[in-house]
Amino acid sequence: MSGLRPTEQIVARLARDLAPVRPVAPLRRQAIAVSAAWLGSAALALGWLGLHPLDTIARGLLSAALLAALAWIGVAGVALALAARRPGRERIARAAALAIGLGFAAVAASALCAPGAIGDGDLLAQGSVCSERALWLAIPCGLLAAHFARGGAPWRPHAAGAGTALGAVALGALLVHASCRSPVPAHWIVAHTLVPLGIGAFTGALLAGYFALRERSARNALARALDR
Repeated sequence: MSGLRPTEQIVARLARDLAPVRPVAPLRRQAIAVSAAWLGSAALALGWLGLHPLDTIARGLLSAALLAALAWIGVAGVALALAARRPGRERIARAAALAIGLGFAAVAASALCAPGAIGDGDLLAQGSVCSERALWLAIPCGLLAAHFARGGAPWRPHAAGAGTALGAVALGALLVHASCRSPVPAHWIVAHTLVPLGIGAFTGALLAGYFALRERSARNALARALDR
């Protein structure tokens, strides 16, 4: 060790107690796995609630727009969660973040165009069942996306956390919107969209904090190893 240059000494100290690292699955394989988890939720929703996507579209432009916006936010959110933690996938992450913004703009436009008051307390209470179902259906793909994001590179924690939670919740809400028979547009806006996405945003902030804490812990561990 005495004959090694300073850089080689640092590398030797870091490698001395190095544990094997499990290889990270390719991004495409991760996307396929999350898609399979969502299809499992869709199968559950089909047997539990019944899915009627054509009827949902036939209810009118507003219902179809919400269906498309939830699908858009869901896919873009999962893409952001996975790509934000992978080196060389910055372009995908930026495109996904932009797509999420466009999806929220579509939701906001739909809320402004919806007939009826969407701030009614009774409406919120009556729609709680649909909101809860959206969250339950979001769990499988959300947990899997969070697992992949957790195992990725320790950077962009806020993008990964927000993308994971928003994407999963939007995909769960998509299934609820395609199964709910309510003809009330304000119900679609509140129970199928605003409440689930609001909870997803809050959960995403918590998840981002967890990822950021892990990132700081990794950096501190590296600093301590270098100081030895």
